[in-house]
Amino acid sequence: MKYLGIFSSILFACTGENIIEKQDNSQPSILIVSHSDGAEVQDGYAEAFRATVSDDDDIFTDLSVAWYVGEEVVCDWEVASAAGESACSIVFSTEDSSVIAEVRDPLGAGGRAELSILVLPTEAPIAEILSPLSSRMYYSNQLIQFSGLVSDLEDDLEDLVITWTSTLDGNIAIDTAPDSSGAISDYAYLSEGQHALELHVEDSSGKTTTDEVVVLVGGANSIPQCSISSPENMDTYIYGSTVPFTGTASDPDIPANELEVTWTSDKDGVFGTQTPTSGGNINLAYANLTTNTHTITLSVEDETGAICSDEIFLVIGTPPSIVISNPLTNEVYSVGETIIFQASVSDTEDQLNSLGVVWTSSLDGELYNASANSQGLSQFPNASLSTGLHSISASVADSSGLLADDFITLRINTTPTAPTVSISPDPAYTTASLTVSASGSTDADGDTVTYSYQWFENSVLTTYTGTVIPSSELAVGEVWSIRVTPSDGYVDGTYTETSVTISNSAPVLGAISLNPPDPGLNETLVCASSATDIDGGTPALSFAFSNQSSGATLSATSTNSSSASLDLSSVTAVLGDVIFCSVTATDVDGGSATDSTSVMIVNTSPIFDQMATITPNTGVVMETDLECSAVASDPDDGVASLSYIWKVNGVQVAIGSTWTVISSDASAGDSVSCTAIAIDFTGNSTTSNSISVLVENSIPEIGSVYLNDLSPDTNGVLTATVLGTSDLDGDTITHTYEWHILDASSA
Repeated sequence: MKYLGIFSSILFACTGENIIEKQDNSQPSILIVSHSDGAEVQDGYAEAFRATVSDDDDIFTDLSVAWYVGEEVVCDWEVASAAGESACSIVFSTEDSSVIAEVRDPLGAGGRAELSILVLPTEAPIAEILSPLSSRMYYSNQLIQFSGLVSDLEDDLEDLVITWTSTLDGNIAIDTAPDSSGAISDYAYLSEGQHALELHVEDSSGKTTTDEVVVLVGGANSIPQCSISSPENMDTYIYGSTVPFTGTASDPDIPANELEVTWTSDKDGVFGTQTPTSGGNINLAYANLTTNTHTITLSVEDETGAICSDEIFLVIGTPPSIVISNPLTNEVYSVGETIIFQASVSDTEDQLNSLGVVWTSSLDGELYNASANSQGLSQFPNASLSTGLHSISASVADSSGLLADDFITLRINTTPTAPTVSISPDPAYTTASLTVSASGSTDADGDTVTYSYQWFENSVLTTYTGTVIPSSELAVGEVWSIRVTPSDGYVDGTYTETSVTISNSAPVLGAISLNPPDPGLNETLVCASSATDIDGGTPALSFAFSNQSSGATLSATSTNSSSASLDLSSVTAVLGDVIFCSVTATDVDGGSATDSTSVMIVNTSPIFDQMATITPNTGVVMETDLECSAVASDPDDGVASLSYIWKVNGVQVAIGSTWTVISSDASAGDSVSCTAIAIDFTGNSTTSNSISVLVENSIPEIGSVYLNDLSPDTNGVLTATVLGTSDLDGDTITHTYEWHILDASSA
């Protein structure tokens, strides 16, 4: 038990006193004023006790005071202060149960005060090592992270004493100050070898906790070794073909299959990551390198970030190619219409403008013969094609004679007139499908005119080709356009295009809950709701609290996507105030909906921190002094007054915290209980009923016994008479007798 005696001038509430009568002069008295009987204290933590003294004969500074815990002196005799006060700082252990303050005057007369105390056990701190890890390899030439988590139920984090030690390196001098979450982290070097590391945490009460880990620290880290086996330097592969990449990797510190391998092209970036086999072999098949001369790099990295690399040059090439991009095959054009013929050529070896392109028609022969431009584009116009079905070819040749061809067919025909087009509904929402209506096209050739439909979403062509766009495809703000093209079966006529913008629908806010519905000043309100949007997506919810009674805006204690909380104890509010919660749902397009609800702050009844108990609860007989005790507080202001009612067999017999069992109120076998009543400042009350105790039978008492003849003759008659018998329970007393001759007896 630790202790420290101090003096103080602060006066608290008084407790009971006992007077030790020793001298003829007036006895001094002492009152413990800092704590009440049954006070709770924490194991291992200093608790300051204070008392006041008085004496009719002596001044305060003539009085001496000593403090005890049980029979042990914790603050030895010291003179009281000029203000008549004495103080003692005591560190308790869990086996302690009482505190005694004793005062003496110069003549030796004394008095004492005693309190019972309840020592609450405290917990040791918590420590957990996060790193280093026993499963990892570390090196003596690289910094190692030392991190962990610490906490303590009683102490602040900054009051904990935290140390790292190593069985090889001793104390590790690093920063061990925890952050607000209890995390500690710093870096240090360790010598080569196997270390048993220990994270030691001690709190202010002297309790300690240790976590341990064993790690292996090797010597200085070695850089891995690696090489590319294939392809060979300056090898060439056809674009699109699979290239087999192989190599080897090793590391003197760790197994090869713990290394990280990266294949990189200076043109295409990273194209492969892998780990070697346990034998150090590396294999990768890749077919997506672009056409170019690539610098291929093999990089191998160990677990500490040390890297080796090897490089080769690799050429990816292609034969020439040609693609006719315009016109599209099977297109139909009007007679005399200018057609733009266009094709794109490419080659990995030759300049694009050195590639010759020849265009021919199956009906009209050669149409165009010229080299492509520097962008690889071969293009020319033609408005003189004869009517009928043409097979058009475009051929390209590179400097090595490699050829490529592309073919299309097209028809030359007359065209129908443009139609009249409309979209309904207008305005449009996500709840209704879009429908197009087209009519009015004619054809000079007398062919039947049909319509084709192209729908565009935000100017991007979609796959929809019918007259209806389902509502499930619509989103707010989208611009849907329809292009209706007439056709006579051979050629399309001039199209007509129109569009509509999808309008936004406001979100729908669900019911708002604000709980609890009858909150007290120290409770936390939770405001929650949900929202839906017919346009899709989940609307975002925002919450706002306010005090309608005071007009004040209140900041939420915490919020999430569906609710917000308000700790009423952290804001300015009084009983009867009305607290509003306003919820606004906002969709992704800016539409919103707002609603609110409210609750009124009400008074809450007191609560019992310690329920009513009767002391003593056994061995109760007539004239036993009973005490009823309880501890209560009020959630609204923390203060609750206590009163007590005593009952015998459920019938009230007395009030007050103490009661003496008397025969006018109770009999042997009766059940005694007490009710503690806690009342707050508004008059709200809460009761706590104790466990009943049983009034037991009292043992009868005999005043005296005498014999009629104290010197009887042999033939004399002895008569025994009993006087002054009594029974506290009032029961009828009967007598039984035993006669004894020396050590023998007879009834």
